[in-house]
Amino acid sequence: MTDEEKIAAVKAELSKYRAADREIDCQLLEIKHLRSLATRVSQTFSGMPGRQGPGDTVGDAVVKLVDMEREVDRRIGELQEVKRRVVELIGMASTELYQDLLTRRYICGQSWEDIARALFFEMRWTFETHRKALLDLYPIL
Repeated sequence: MTDEEKIAAVKAELSKYRAADREIDCQLLEIKHLRSLATRVSQTFSGMPGRQGPGDTVGDAVVKLVDMEREVDRRIGELQEVKRRVVELIGMASTELYQDLLTRRYICGQSWEDIARALFFEMRWTFETHRKALLDLYPIL
């Protein structure tokens, strides 16, 4: 396997953190949307006792909402595990410099310019250090 393939493999693994973050945000928005829909459902009343018409629309909406919330909670738990594994992987880098650079890039989502400025590096050295950090992690994957 070439160095470029190794780098791509490690980048793919580290990029899972931000992807998981985005998906968690989407899942939370979905719950918010479902709650909004459930509160808009209205019960129809008639003069006759017992269930009438298509059914208990409020009850149906609440049941669906609870089921969806359980599914979203389960998925968020899986995504948090992905994030934990990425943080753990970065913590296994052989130097604090590598850990700092990788955390800034893959956890915090900082731009290359911000990372270079924070580390007091030129851009060229920032990219080279990033490359070395990724190659450092490859054997751990």
